[in-house]
Amino acid sequence: MNIRRSIILLPAMSIWVTGAFAFNQAEWQFRQTLEVPARGLARVNLPVETLDVAQPDLSDLRIVDGNGREVSYLIDQPQPQTESKLRAGEFRAEIVSGETRLTITTGTEARLMGVTLEVAGDEGFIKAVRVEGSHDQKQWQLLTTGQPIFRERPGAANLRVSFPENGWQFFRVVLDDNRTQPIPVTGAQLHTGGSPAPFEPVPITIISRDENLGVTRLALDLGASNLRISSVRIETPDPLFTRTVRIAIPRLSGDAMQEETLCTGLVYRVDLNGKTESRLDLPVEAQIRGRELILLLDNGDSSPLAISAVGVERRLARLIFFAPEAGSYGLVSGNSQCVAPRYDITQLGDQLRNLSGAQVQLSPIAPNPHFKAPTLPQGMSSGAKIDLTPWKFREPVETAKSGAAEIEFDIDLLARASADFRDIRLVRDGAQLPFLFEHTSISRAIPLVTTLVEDRDHPRLSRWSVKLPQASLPVSQITCASSSGLFERSIRVWEEPTDERGDKYPRERGRATWRRTPDQSTREFI
Repeated sequence: MNIRRSIILLPAMSIWVTGAFAFNQAEWQFRQTLEVPARGLARVNLPVETLDVAQPDLSDLRIVDGNGREVSYLIDQPQPQTESKLRAGEFRAEIVSGETRLTITTGTEARLMGVTLEVAGDEGFIKAVRVEGSHDQKQWQLLTTGQPIFRERPGAANLRVSFPENGWQFFRVVLDDNRTQPIPVTGAQLHTGGSPAPFEPVPITIISRDENLGVTRLALDLGASNLRISSVRIETPDPLFTRTVRIAIPRLSGDAMQEETLCTGLVYRVDLNGKTESRLDLPVEAQIRGRELILLLDNGDSSPLAISAVGVERRLARLIFFAPEAGSYGLVSGNSQCVAPRYDITQLGDQLRNLSGAQVQLSPIAPNPHFKAPTLPQGMSSGAKIDLTPWKFREPVETAKSGAAEIEFDIDLLARASADFRDIRLVRDGAQLPFLFEHTSISRAIPLVTTLVEDRDHPRLSRWSVKLPQASLPVSQITCASSSGLFERSIRVWEEPTDERGDKYPRERGRATWRRTPDQSTREFI
């Protein structure tokens, strides 16, 4: 084997060794071309189309020159340095002329970008905040003014105030008490600055919107898999609101799909002395292996928000390589069987990331003309045969097109299947088809038939018989409503199954206390 080595001089006299032998491109499904204008260092930003077909860790990417020889490269995925919290060195509070003034000694030389206040109790409030910084407690510089802190009772809270990153020995945090009573601030935490990283917007599609008893569920199609999402932003025309938002993804757990929470945050639009303050974006900073992202907005007793748009941003992924000569190069991807390459230049990562180089564009992704698809063993393309004699029920399934399909179970299937769905099979032409169960956060309402039952033995009880449309349905909750304005009642829900002797017995399913006061806006109780 002949190995050709190209040596160039880099800062600190580092040595770069390139790859130099041909490899079998027939194992890669896709190919893109890139034109390098001159010999030297080159950089290429990977578009979402490339990330979608590559392995999640990009281990199947290969760069080849015009002669089909592999060229070594470095993967560069800049990530922001996360901020950290530290306790304030000294904290002093005083109330002066309609203001609560907090003087904070930072006790650190670190660059700071925010402060979170600690407030005792659980009372709701909203305050406008002004923050000033100083090095000697004589000269003060205004850092931010009019930012809101608030706490709903019960509900969401925002106790953080942000300002431009810098180093300060002292802070003065001033809370406006002119319209509301002072609040008991007991301490403060300081936020040290992180470092930013590049990002770009991702065009997305809202697949579906479901309203589920106080929760809005939005399913988003990111358009590609393997994206590192930095943040999500919600656009709404609603004037005033606060919402806790949970971001989740479908995740395979055992033989079923579950919704796994990635992060939880708060979005709001509040009014402070006639001025509107908003925060509508949520940091995510996670790689999404699939294409779907789920947003769950907790509405509580409030009406759902009118969502006009959702914006998503992703972190960039780049390749850095040395082109031995100008010309056309290829980038191949889409090989699930290969292992990650081990290049010498990974040792030079920090130096290469700081060097300038030609920015090269990739062509649109296309099938690799040299690709040879692996053949499946005989019989693997169809499912195993099945004897349907032991199964009592059968339900037809219609799909609109070939490929992956999604089927939502109706109440007939839910009632007749076992509780863990182990007896469900998907069959075509006498053979089983493989499938996965996906357990979502979506709920469906079903109609109930209710009858007031007279109970002479217990005249102080109101007893209602609730009849479901089918037996054995997986009921998760019951919603009650009343027009009465002031009351308190204990509620008990039970069923009456039959034992092996044929006798009925009570089995409790739920218990709660329902309180209603005149100031409550909702008349429903779950």
